Amino acid sequence: MGAVTADESAKNDSSSCNKCRCCTWLIITIVVIVVAIVALMVLKSSNPKTDYKAAVVEYSPIIFDLPRKTILENVDQYETIISNASHYGVDIIVFPEAGLTGVHIPAERHLAKDYLVEIPSPESNTRPCSDPSCDKVLRKISCAAKTNKIYVAINLLEIYYCTADDPDCPDDGAYFFNTNIVFDREGTLIARYRKYNLFVEKAFNSTKEPELCTFKTDFGVTFGMFICFDILFRDPSVRLVQEKQVTDVVYSAAWFSEMPLLTAVSVQAAWAYSMDVNLLAAGYNNPSMTGGGSGIYAGTKGPLVVIMPQNAGTKLLIATVPKKNVDSLPLDYFIELEEELFEKNSHKRNSLILSDDKTVSVFNDMKFLQDLSLQSFDIQPLAESAGATQIHTNHLSYENESFCCNLEVTWQSEAKFSDFSSYKMVAYSGNRNFSLASVNHIEACGLILCAENSISSCGIMPDLNLKNTDVKILSIKISAKSFNVASIPVPSTLTSSLYPLDVADFTFNSSIVKENDKEYYSIEMHLVKPVTNLITFAVYKLPSDPSNAHKTR
Repeated sequence: MGAVTADESAKNDSSSCNKCRCCTWLIITIVVIVVAIVALMVLKSSNPKTDYKAAVVEYSPIIFDLPRKTILENVDQYETIISNASHYGVDIIVFPEAGLTGVHIPAERHLAKDYLVEIPSPESNTRPCSDPSCDKVLRKISCAAKTNKIYVAINLLEIYYCTADDPDCPDDGAYFFNTNIVFDREGTLIARYRKYNLFVEKAFNSTKEPELCTFKTDFGVTFGMFICFDILFRDPSVRLVQEKQVTDVVYSAAWFSEMPLLTAVSVQAAWAYSMDVNLLAAGYNNPSMTGGGSGIYAGTKGPLVVIMPQNAGTKLLIATVPKKNVDSLPLDYFIELEEELFEKNSHKRNSLILSDDKTVSVFNDMKFLQDLSLQSFDIQPLAESAGATQIHTNHLSYENESFCCNLEVTWQSEAKFSDFSSYKMVAYSGNRNFSLASVNHIEACGLILCAENSISSCGIMPDLNLKNTDVKILSIKISAKSFNVASIPVPSTLTSSLYPLDVADFTFNSSIVKENDKEYYSIEMHLVKPVTNLITFAVYKLPSDPSNAHKTR
């Protein structure tokens, strides 16, 4: 080999320097990229997203004579709806109770069994989409959640086989549960809740103790979950919020609306307001059978989107929901509605501010149950004050061992012969029967509109084309004490549109007060904006066990 010259040595040194410079720039570039990524992660963690996008489905199911065909046909519909929701960037979608099966399940267990599905435990981390041992229903919904990257909550009827060593095992060897389940974005079954408060579901079992079901999401929200009739009771709905500190709730319902205190969206709005949580409420649509009503509610800030259907049909409601546990933008920023699927018929929150317009909607197919317990209420009609004044003020005072209230109503008649006496001031503390499902203690105080002057007409939907359009309610003041602390008070409101009052139209406050070693709820509810065609404005204490009617803490 020959000797290396000075020129060749200099060239090699220059090449080495260039390589070093390239290495240095490469290292610097990598460091800059890493720092940028870390900075982005820090920025993201210190400034988390303040909202998520939710969808609820007001669903009208397809019903066949064969149970399995009914379920699978509705599963196909669910897949389409989930796909549609994904186009709007939805994070979580909720379907109603009985959406897959319909509500008419046989009372005989051997016949009801045809509607049931086995469900794996969430602790098993089962992903039915890729597990051929799972029922086809679970596989298809799991795959839809995975394909569309959406959290999916559905309701179905579950069979859970028990063993001979279980002393409570039914004679046919299985428990039948009304069950909600949730799939995550990968199709994994992450939550299961079995309904505790059954409503005339003769073939089904309830759990020994209420399940306080929660699940976490990748968008930083932990949800609670319960079903339909559960919303009226402390177990599990109130305990779920108070003990698990959840701020957002998934709620599937097949609600039968009852006039004047328990219509679907009125109950949903009242519960969300009283608990101040985000509520995603999906309703079973069958208005001719008193069924329907869905919405997404932002606690005391009111509905983001809501529908009380006048006709049968499936509707998809979508809203951007402000998180409760982070600093959020003003609520008006989040108002959003995306509607599709067969009918355009629902309200944004900013169109839910109901005016004093005297035009009245025709409610077509929507029917309502009548609350027959009203016949036991203390009832007093509105009456004109003495003198020539057009503004009148009426009072009602009510008191029994566990509940007392004072009600003041100021109103104005805008026509000489207006039928104001159909408005009744009412108050009650006592037991009532919920369609033979249960007997519970309730308390109520407020103003309602009856169909006619007679007390027997209270709880029947008034013909608002003919009555009370000339009566303006100027203000209502309710002050109440309840020594039954086993259930919570809620603000029950309803207008002629079948929607609750806008939250800007009233105030509601309740707190537990301790006095002489006893505790009681102190409740104040005021109407602060004049309204016409008001149907309900009342404090309503949710039902409790009659044995707890005088329970203090």
